[in-house]
Amino acid sequence: MTKPLSVRTSVCSSLAEIHRSDPEIQAFEKVFADDAMARAELFDADASPGKEPLRGMTLGVKDIFELSGRTPGNGNRAAFEMLPREVPENDAPLIRLLREAGAVVTGMTRTTELVWYQPTLTRNPHDLSCTPGGSSSGSAAAVAAGMVSAAVGSQTNGSVVRPAS
Repeated sequence: MTKPLSVRTSVCSSLAEIHRSDPEIQAFEKVFADDAMARAELFDADASPGKEPLRGMTLGVKDIFELSGRTPGNGNRAAFEMLPREVPENDAPLIRLLREAGAVVTGMTRTTELVWYQPTLTRNPHDLSCTPGGSSSGSAAAVAAGMVSAAVGSQTNGSVVRPAS
């Protein structure tokens, strides 16, 4: 019987691909390598694997969702850092559910400025001369480039369907 891949191995692979590909693709606003590795170590130390259906799945999160201890930038981190804002104590409900199911958040993915029309710096991993388009372009590019297993986006005005097409 083949031993299952450790969560640490999965997370290391994801972080290595982010390190290799993201300077060119620019899908991530912020990478949480230390947090992701700490979570992987906790999973691997657990003697009863299998409780979480998404155990070890690497996840990018669009930079509009609240993560415990991290303030989303909504595509304009500089402006949001100047404004007084509370740091979220809890994850957004969707992120909490994904983490409870075993997902490992590797970072925040880029979104359009203020989640609107201004394109991000993100490049299409299959054609670097193009943008993936849409406010979930960072999430789409991160998955398409194999940097993460899955990513969270949001659909308002083509934010998910445009990068996916």
